[in-house]
This record gives sequence, structure tokens and C-alpha cells, in this order.
Amino acid sequence: GVDFAILRIGYRGYTEGSLREDSWFAENYAAARAAGVQVGVYFFSQATTLEEAREEARFVLDEIARTGVQPTYPVVFDQEPITNDSARTDSLTDEQLTSNALAFCKEIEGAGYQPMIYGNQHDLARLDLSGELGNYDIWYAEYGVDEPTGRVDFTIWQHTASGTVGGIPTTEGQIDMNIRFLE
Repeated sequence: GVDFAILRIGYRGYTEGSLREDSWFAENYAAARAAGVQVGVYFFSQATTLEEAREEARFVLDEIARTGVQPTYPVVFDQEPITNDSARTDSLTDEQLTSNALAFCKEIEGAGYQPMIYGNQHDLARLDLSGELGNYDIWYAEYGVDEPTGRVDFTIWQHTASGTVGGIPTTEGQIDMNIRFLE
């Protein structure tokens, strides 16, 4: 019953800012493809500047090339606040967050992949989606509701972080579950 998975390909550290590949990505990708599941990738951003956002996009593109991944779903920009600690992105303005997301998406799009933006109501409210950034699809997260309440158009809804799927072992025994709305 699983049609797609969006796997973390990498992230930027929220204190020192170094770029890192997700150590589980290759194994997760191989397992998803073996199960016939379509795959997209996401990068957990902590970019503080346009150049860092572009660097993150190039990192993703390099990882796609290095691993031989062929995404059939979008390449997603995920910039969330760190809630349990201080982070290098704490003082970013809404304008800078929007610029970072746009820089990442343009770099991904320029390489021929479909970019997407991830966020919940709070995260997305900080982005100016009325401009150029509004041209990109949204992966929207909202848990604990029967139907989404967000006032933003989105194509994928992450409705829970407490799902389980047979054959997918996790350390906490739970995974995020999503619904894609066909266009």
C-alpha cells in the first residue's frame, strides 16, 4: 500500500553548519526501490545565506550523482527551526528564509529535477509564497487532524509521525506517513 517515500539524503548541522550525508540513505533507497516504491529526496537545511542554500542544493545534486539515485518524486527543501536547542538559523528573517528556499529550488530546477518545499503552518507562514517561491509545490505537515487546516495549496500532506509500515524497522518504531494529492 505504499506508493512513494521521500528520503533524507543529507543535512546541515545546526550549530557548526557542516554538510553531511544521511548515513541510512543508500540502504533506505535500495530497500524502497526493491519494494517498487517511487522515491524523492529531501535535505534538512540550516542555511543562513543564499550561498549556503545553493551549496546545499549542489550537495544534494552531487549525492544524487554519486549514489546513482534516480528520483521519481521531488527534491525537497526542508528548513525547520530547531526547537530544543540554539541554532545558527535562529535570527533569520522571513525574507532570508524565503530567499534561501528560492535559491535552493532554482538550483535543483536548473539541474532538471522537480523542487518542492516542506513545512508546517508556522514554517510556511514565514515564507513569501505569493511571489516566485509560490511556483513550487508544497509538502505540508500537520498532525492530529482528520483533514488539513492549513491555508496553503499543497500536493503532499504529512498527516502523522506515528505510522508503521511492515518491513520498515525504526529505532522508535514510528515513521512519517504522507498522502499525495493527484493533480
